[in-house]
Amino acid sequence: MIRENKIFHTERMEYQQMMETGGIYNLGTFIPKDMSTINNNFVQMVPTKNSELMFDTVRENFGYIPFHHSFEKDPTVYTASGKTSMVLVDQIYGVTTHITNIATEFLDNVGIYVGTHSIRLVELTETEDTYYYVMVGGKGAIEAKADELYNAGKISGNDEPFQLAENQGVLLDGTSMVHFVLAMVNDSFGCNWTMADTIDAKKIFGITTPHSYDMGELDCWKPLEGFESWTDPARLGLVLSIKKGI
Repeated sequence: MIRENKIFHTERMEYQQMMETGGIYNLGTFIPKDMSTINNNFVQMVPTKNSELMFDTVRENFGYIPFHHSFEKDPTVYTASGKTSMVLVDQIYGVTTHITNIATEFLDNVGIYVGTHSIRLVELTETEDTYYYVMVGGKGAIEAKADELYNAGKISGNDEPFQLAENQGVLLDGTSMVHFVLAMVNDSFGCNWTMADTIDAKKIFGITTPHSYDMGELDCWKPLEGFESWTDPARLGLVLSIKKGI
């Protein structure tokens, strides 16, 4: 059975004001155009072949030009940076790292301009056996991506980062959030991490700005317990380290 959570459906429907797609939340995976640039301040991202095919299929149905024509006009709409992630890992774990990979989820025609509708995932390393991952994204985008990974059989069990509980409202499940990040890492970077590996996830953060301009958001990362409600911040972030289990 296809899973389609709608807790943050209203948030996702904001996309229709930016690009009318008949209610389709056209979120696609982007990877670095040139891996040698991933430690630059700005990394040009390009859609995977499957994502571009999806974009073009939706665009054709609604009479829009093919994605590559739109992309060529302004590719900077789809850029990313891992510099904030390097600083965060240093602040939290006290280590100096370098970026080894980046993946993003961007909406067609929106890209970096509305961070609440994107997800950025950065992989960093200190040594050969220790990896660090920093994920930041909007709640609606995370919910949609978690459903996508589940429907593709890439998340084990029925982990849902956001859950409705009777008389408690919407709850954030920290363990499911870690599972989500691992599934996204494995899918995006070709890894095979499991919960049997040594994982250290310090805390979940709230990011007060909706803009995903990387270093401009550094001072906007706050521990989630500092908010009256976990739903108050514009986006959510998770930082973790992982080592292969023995």
